[in-house]
Amino acid sequence: MLGAAVRWIIQTIQEFAAKRRLESKLGRKVRTDEIYSIGANIEAEEVNRSPFAPRTEPEAVEPMSSGTKRVLIAVGACVAILVIGGVLAVAVAIMPDDTYNRLNPFTPKTPIETFPSTIAVFERTREPKFRRLSGAEYYEFGTSYSRDSRTVNYTLYVFDDEASAMKRMVERYFVGGVPVVKEKSDTRIVIIDKETRRASIQFTNGKELIHINSSKIEDAIEFENAIPYTALGMAQPPKRVAPVDDLTLAPKTTKP
Repeated sequence: MLGAAVRWIIQTIQEFAAKRRLESKLGRKVRTDEIYSIGANIEAEEVNRSPFAPRTEPEAVEPMSSGTKRVLIAVGACVAILVIGGVLAVAVAIMPDDTYNRLNPFTPKTPIETFPSTIAVFERTREPKFRRLSGAEYYEFGTSYSRDSRTVNYTLYVFDDEASAMKRMVERYFVGGVPVVKEKSDTRIVIIDKETRRASIQFTNGKELIHINSSKIEDAIEFENAIPYTALGMAQPPKRVAPVDDLTLAPKTTKP
């Protein structure tokens, strides 16, 4: 559509210029179809080539009317808008998601105060990223923290309502393998994967669901105790203690 509009405006300008040149050579007005007429062009060449041809005053060519000027300006403006719009559309299409989310005023911005550079002894490894999966009833911000070879993943999920956040906590453990519930209350759940020993802690805060995941339950608990609860709009809970890991390591399941 954009290409057709550009071609049309170029063709219109070319026809207008050709018509003016032919009128100047013939000394009379011509129709648009005469631009493409072999006879009219031969006549124009002969008139200009013959030194004996009687010189006649060319008919006065009427200046372009203000209405025509306005139409051409409007068409030019429309084409410019289409071109600019096309360039912007291409730029947005190839733009990285992180850049698009940062520049888009309608994208929820990361509550950076809930992701400080250091939590407990762990340091943030990267800037928290916004993500919203197609069709999902929530959006999320997530990053990871590390200390030596110890890593903790920290994600904040924001749902449309409190019931959805609670349902997600109860129905989705975020760990694979053989999850075993070690602690559970109305707003918090602690799970250890019997296959890998990975620990998952989840708790709700209204419409928000906070998820902590680590390879060691002790690291996950230490991290949970140091989360900036004030930034989350929560009162500091009593200090948590890691539940006893008395699970027998289960053999990993394999697909046939």
